[in-house]
Amino acid sequence: MGHIVPLSQIAVAMQAQGHRVALAVNDLTHAPQLLAPHGIPCFQAPRFVPPAAPRTPLRNHADVLRFNGYDQADRLHSLINAWRDLLRLLRADKVICEFAPTAQLAAGSMAIPAVSLDNGFYMPPPQDPMPPLRVDEPAGPLLLRQSEKRVLETVNAVLARLGSAALPRFCALYQGEVWYRNWTEFNHYGAHSPQRHVGQIFGPSVGAAPVWPVGDGPRIFAYVKADNPAALDMLRSAISAGFRILAYLPGHRQSDIEALRRSGRAHISAQPVCLAQLDHEIEIGVWQSPTGGIGHSLEKGMRMLFLPTQVEQLRACLAVRRAGLPAYVAMGEESWMAVFDKLLGMPRVGLNRHWQPADVPRLAALLAG
Repeated sequence: MGHIVPLSQIAVAMQAQGHRVALAVNDLTHAPQLLAPHGIPCFQAPRFVPPAAPRTPLRNHADVLRFNGYDQADRLHSLINAWRDLLRLLRADKVICEFAPTAQLAAGSMAIPAVSLDNGFYMPPPQDPMPPLRVDEPAGPLLLRQSEKRVLETVNAVLARLGSAALPRFCALYQGEVWYRNWTEFNHYGAHSPQRHVGQIFGPSVGAAPVWPVGDGPRIFAYVKADNPAALDMLRSAISAGFRILAYLPGHRQSDIEALRRSGRAHISAQPVCLAQLDHEIEIGVWQSPTGGIGHSLEKGMRMLFLPTQVEQLRACLAVRRAGLPAYVAMGEESWMAVFDKLLGMPRVGLNRHWQPADVPRLAALLAG
């Protein structure tokens, strides 16, 4: 939802500006229902599905690409050709990429202009080598360059087959026009390019209406997937502390959801909650990442509790904390009662003249050129 909701709004704005728009997305769970009312077609993006999880932590952007099909020239060639076939089918005049480097390579091989849309993580300022992903145990320059060299050799071997010019260095994959759908203070790699940051895109008024358990007690709203093992323990602790909870918990076991419901202090929505309808009386918003959560938290004045599960989310969370906002980032075993007390002692912070939602029609026009 954090990707599809912004993209769908941009697509609708582009269509209103006279463009013919189509989306190719990685996950078709929610995109069609958002786009179908506007007559915007949605396709499955060409992708490589890794056979297993990586055995070692991914060190940099090159490792991410290698794990997703850039490890073999034949495999990458097939992926790029799949994108080329799709772009021919759609008669694309421009390609807008949100971390779609293979689509960007395909567009370049066909002389189709491409522009990137980013939340801040996927397109850091190009440098040699690119920055490490991990913040706890960052890889050194030698390992980063070795990883980039392997991927660059694969990319250039495929570009040679396609009759395209070789890339001079790995970071050339991340050069070109880019617009950030974030505020510059919350960029994953530190504040940069303020003129390129247009603010977060707030979700439209879609989803289930918020329903709160009856009774007294402060409110917590939570949107946490099943890949975070701390989520259920946190929610159980919140119930014990007297909070009332409204949560959307995709992927969690039904038995765990029913146990929370039986407490009488938790309403677990079966579908995404309409975030625009959340009220200003929520004390704490629980998210895995600020990418989608910080805009709604600032809009409603919620304090923020983050439960990151991967490096993109962690980097975004740490940026929010550096900005001095009322936020707590859970990074290990926590004393949840102490966390709740700490958060409730923080002053609320809302949107101000600087942190304003993105002007979606303006962004659509910038992307379309």
